[in-house]
Amino acid sequence: MPGRIGRDLDRNGLPLDKFGVLAVDSQKTGVYDLVYVDTNNDGSFADETPLKPFTVRGDVARLGRFRTGDAAQRQLAFVLAELDPAGRWASFGFDSLGHGTQVAGVLAASGSGLTGVAPGARLMALKVVTSLNTGTWSAVERAVRYAAEHGADVINISLGGLPARPDSAAGAVLSEIAAEYDVLIVLAADNTGPGLSSGPTVGSPWEALVVGGYFSPAMWERDYGYAVPAEGVWWRSGMGPRADGAYLPGLIAPAGSPTTSPRWLDSTGYTTVVGTSVAAPHAAGAAALLLEAARREGLSTDHRALRAALEQGARALEGYGFHEQGYGLLNVPEALARLRALTRVPALTGRSGAGLLAREYRPGGAAVYLTNQSASVERYAVRPSAGWVRSPFASLTLPPAVERRLDLTLDPPSEPGVHAAYVELVPEGGGAAVRLPVTYVRPVELEGGGYAADYALPVARYERVFVEVAEGAGHLFLHAESRPGADGLAQGRFQVQVFTPSGDLLFDSGVIGQGGAGISTEFYVQAPMAGTWEVVVTALPGPAGTAPEARLSLALQVSNPPFATPQRVSVRPGQTVTVEVPVFNPGYGISAQVKAVGLQKAYQPHYLDIKTDLNLVDAFELPSPAGSLLLEITGFRDGGERATIWVYRFETVRGWVPYWWGGDRTPNGERIELFNVPAGRYQVYIVYDGQKPADFRYHYRRSVALDGGHLAAPEEIRWREPRSTWRVPVTITAPAEPGLYHGHVLVIDTNTGQSVAWIPLEVSVGEPALSIQPLVSNLAIGRPGTVTLEVRDAETGDRVDGAITVNGERYETRQGQVTVPVTPWEAVLEMRVQARLPGYRPFDETVRIAVPRSQSGPPEVDGDDDQVEAWRQRLQNLLQ
Repeated sequence: MPGRIGRDLDRNGLPLDKFGVLAVDSQKTGVYDLVYVDTNNDGSFADETPLKPFTVRGDVARLGRFRTGDAAQRQLAFVLAELDPAGRWASFGFDSLGHGTQVAGVLAASGSGLTGVAPGARLMALKVVTSLNTGTWSAVERAVRYAAEHGADVINISLGGLPARPDSAAGAVLSEIAAEYDVLIVLAADNTGPGLSSGPTVGSPWEALVVGGYFSPAMWERDYGYAVPAEGVWWRSGMGPRADGAYLPGLIAPAGSPTTSPRWLDSTGYTTVVGTSVAAPHAAGAAALLLEAARREGLSTDHRALRAALEQGARALEGYGFHEQGYGLLNVPEALARLRALTRVPALTGRSGAGLLAREYRPGGAAVYLTNQSASVERYAVRPSAGWVRSPFASLTLPPAVERRLDLTLDPPSEPGVHAAYVELVPEGGGAAVRLPVTYVRPVELEGGGYAADYALPVARYERVFVEVAEGAGHLFLHAESRPGADGLAQGRFQVQVFTPSGDLLFDSGVIGQGGAGISTEFYVQAPMAGTWEVVVTALPGPAGTAPEARLSLALQVSNPPFATPQRVSVRPGQTVTVEVPVFNPGYGISAQVKAVGLQKAYQPHYLDIKTDLNLVDAFELPSPAGSLLLEITGFRDGGERATIWVYRFETVRGWVPYWWGGDRTPNGERIELFNVPAGRYQVYIVYDGQKPADFRYHYRRSVALDGGHLAAPEEIRWREPRSTWRVPVTITAPAEPGLYHGHVLVIDTNTGQSVAWIPLEVSVGEPALSIQPLVSNLAIGRPGTVTLEVRDAETGDRVDGAITVNGERYETRQGQVTVPVTPWEAVLEMRVQARLPGYRPFDETVRIAVPRSQSGPPEVDGDDDQVEAWRQRLQNLLQ
């Protein structure tokens, strides 16, 4: 068992020990109730003490020869967890990582050296992570179900690596278990922050309690010896909202604490541990205390009531959003007060979570679907927390087991950053309120493709910058540099992290500035995936002498195409048509060749990941030949000269054989681009010449342009100037099967043989058309009004529901209709309406509506005196 104990279970310096086990039927023949373990490996059980299952009498033994004092305490302790009555197997429990012992100490330690949150609470320890520190969701699921079936009241899951994307199977299992067994499930928010939506999307937000991390100035001093002036959310804590828009975390709790530890790991038996794995047992222990008080006082013990009391009793921290801290910092006395006052907890569920995350678009409206799971009619007051979120109704009535839609009108702020609000549903007659988060991400404005700013961040605080990358962008580049003080030295220390549009961490600079790896850092990725990227700059606390704030400059550069992408074309099945597609050269002047590749139905052309391992790093299958396969490794801190890419292809007769190895060296890694790659299964290995550094990480990228023989671009090789744009005739031979197809137009530098731009192309083949027409308008020049649009199938006339974009803002239709707020300033209102609904060809048209001049109000003029005079003139005209 490797783990942190390194296979040496009896601490004799050898990693290959085996121990004899003997099951005994001491009371009744054939019914085994005792186990002997040859702990000292002397080949005899005569000198051993028999063990009963730990739940029977608490037996504990240690592996290794007899020792006394501290040496004995440092031996690995183990227990008999279970024994098959038929004597066929025995299960032993031990901690070869230390993590479980540390979490248990935070939760329930009761010895003289340390007191946990709920001292003396009865614990059920279930091991779901192997001694290799690996695990699976299925193991977690089995453990959670086992705990619930065997009477657990609160289940604490202090694990990292849980799904950050919506996982309906995982969520359904946790929700079913929580509801069926009335058990509160507490989850750690993971240590993957501070990227937006970096916490786990597991379990229903109505059932599970996700706990983020908190640090106070006293905790920083105790755990690190750092001087931090203010309390706050621990920046490594997984952040919300969930990937499905629901709120996360539920609350925050201390993310650092002294606790118990195996003596083989820490000779004193105690240590200090940091992470949301520590925050979760703080909340789970608090739930145990509430449960004890509830049973004593006759209060509700329902798991939803416990969760609601913990969340709504929390104290909100200033300067942090709902997506970062949830309801706030755990406050047990206030939680108990809330539980005492709680009359009922709404039994609500939501479709695909309950909330809105608008990261890739500007929302003009939103719809939340709610179902009342109780047996009675429920009525709620609807209270938005911010002025840019509005509801057409002040209240909402939900009959039992009926799904209702709550429509919201949104006018989000124009300032860059995260704008987080919520809609609070307050039950009439008392009870716990429900919050539905609304989160909007506004990217920074790029001037000339770039963005630059200076920052002065207090230690332990962070700043988010979002940048929009269009499909077909040439590159994304970042440079951050510490600003020197009067003495010419770096002021403070910081780190830069880059998160992809899917929320995955792609780059971590490490410490920059005082005591760091230099005073600047850079990040570069070619052909970045489209979407809204996030850059987080964090001012890091440090030892004595570290400046109280970090001063730095940040610059971003994006080579977005100078035209809208992807290019969209609609054709009939089997039709051959030639269209002109704009392409561009994002970099230096090149001798350019253009190649058109496609068409294929939906697939993911780009894969980016941050790697910390070697050897096999990727395995994939090409369902059809690839016009281009690009593999790249970058971001090595040692320059990457010793890393090489090897590509293997599976052949039926010979198995896995080398297909390609070694590519073009780049400033910080290696790149291979292969053209006309046959279909099949492939594996990618990264080979490193020498000892892998301790803090080893790099970026791995795979880009694939699948071919289908449906595109051709017969353009001659020509010289193209930097940042130049030109149009290329592309001949499309449409497939026979209707649907949405994807392709790329590649711009290739003939001198290097490498592509410099991938321009995406969407071809709608034989898909039906949409009709979007204005129905009702209430308009007057210069005054707020509304326009109702109707979406129908152009052929059948059936109404169609989905998301449409009007003048850059996204709305959800209801029964094929949506009402859009507008303020016309001309006699003709122009509305650009776009829709990309599944099964229909793209819709992009300008709707024009005549606007009558107002006859019911004064002329629109500036100034109060002018307004009065205008009214007087109007009255005089009427009298005449």
